[in-house]
Amino acid sequence: MTDREPTKQSRFSERLTKGLSMARWISLAVLASIIAIQYVQYGEISFGDRGFVPELAEDEDVQAVVDEVVSQAPDVNRYSNATSIKLVEMGHQLLDEPRYRAYIAKQLHALSTDPELFGDDMTAYLALRMAYWQLRHDPQLEGSAEAALLMWQAAEQIDRVGRYRTARIETAERIR
Repeated sequence: MTDREPTKQSRFSERLTKGLSMARWISLAVLASIIAIQYVQYGEISFGDRGFVPELAEDEDVQAVVDEVVSQAPDVNRYSNATSIKLVEMGHQLLDEPRYRAYIAKQLHALSTDPELFGDDMTAYLALRMAYWQLRHDPQLEGSAEAALLMWQAAEQIDRVGRYRTARIETAERIR
């Protein structure tokens, strides 16, 4: 190794000194902890292209959970943000047609690869990462329902933050 090749420690120090906020580091640490817990629980972490098709709900309790999630499904028309609308539609699609599970997981992965896209809103980012992780590692229909709930919560958060920012901009323009 030459002096010019950065070590893992020096890259970490560079990132830390480049000004990433402590909240982002804490959020990423929480996400890493969740993944580590699941690693211990299931014995593997795989981000490959395996696509689970959820098993049919044979247990009445599982079907009751899925039915409850379906009853909580939000209406697409109440959202104004395009990302929120797409997340709600994907949640509906996930519950209506489980064969699209791998496709939806890929979309969630693409949407949640860069936390910088979410600005200061780490809540929506973490919800999307958890939904992605849930789809990749839980082949049960119950896992799809939990992922749909997480996607809808992220959609609500994204839409709420968007409305708040729009209101702030309009208020600032009126003051001028």
